Amino acid sequence: MRYSSQITTFELALDLRFPLPSIESHCDLCDNPTNRCSSCRKSWYCSEKCQKRARSLHIFNCTPGRPINTAYYLYQAVALDMIPGHPQTCEAHGFNRVPKEEEGKLVWLYTGLIKYLGISPDELHQWRKQAKGEV
Repeated sequence: MRYSSQITTFELALDLRFPLPSIESHCDLCDNPTNRCSSCRKSWYCSEKCQKRARSLHIFNCTPGRPINTAYYLYQAVALDMIPGHPQTCEAHGFNRVPKEEEGKLVWLYTGLIKYLGISPDELHQWRKQAKGEV
C-alpha cells in the first residue's frame, strides 16, 4: 500500500504493524525511487522524511537487539489498540498505577496524544525524562 503525503504518522503505523518485505526499490510510504534503510537494509525510503515517518514502528524490525525506549512500546500498543504488555512500559507510563478496569481510559489518553495531537514516541520519552528530572 502506498501513501499520500497527507497520511498521519499514526495512520501509517497501523499499516506498518505487520510489514511485508519490499521486493521493489520503491519507497514503502510514497512509491518514489529509493535507497534502503541504512540500518537493516530491508525497507526502502525515498527520503529522510519518509524514513522518519515510518520509524515509530519500523524500529521493532530494524536492527533487532538494539535497546528501544518504552515510548516506542507504548506507541506500538496504541497503534494496535491494545494495553501495553511490555512490563517496563506499563510501569513507565502509569498502567501499573491504575485499576485494571481503568487501563482502557489511559490507552485512550495516549491515543489522543499520539493519534490526534501527533505526539511522537521521542516527545513522550522526553516528557517522561523531564518529569523524572533526568533532563
